[in-house]
Amino acid sequence: MPAPLLKSTEIQTTIRKPLSWPMLICYQSEWQVCYKAKGKLDWRTITAWVYGRESVYFCEVGQEQHVVDLPDPRKVPFFDAKFPFTVDEITSDGFRCTELAGAGNIMAANAAYQVYKHNINGIVRLRHGGRIVRRSDEEK
Repeated sequence: MPAPLLKSTEIQTTIRKPLSWPMLICYQSEWQVCYKAKGKLDWRTITAWVYGRESVYFCEVGQEQHVVDLPDPRKVPFFDAKFPFTVDEITSDGFRCTELAGAGNIMAANAAYQVYKHNINGIVRLRHGGRIVRRSDEEK
């Protein structure tokens, strides 16, 4: 027996091969870190900006208002940090209060994160460039 067709309310997620590096895209006043990928929309094959591991559709290429290249965290530290890996104290909204430590590798940064996590009353975040690796308020 063949597999049933998807209902119109169901969403099928597909992991796609990126056609570009991640870029910051603005569409209808909303910003999202996306990459280009090919897919089908309304029975047409299109190139679109998608995000996340599941390639969630954001907008078609050419419909965006702004496209901003993101810096490579291995070459240009994010947020004017001196290191690619940083440990920050942050507010509950995720804004940085204090840069606590920085490191050139994940092992040293993780060690600093563990020390600060147990010695600071606030929220501690470990990030690699613009990517959040760990947050103390999200761990058990």
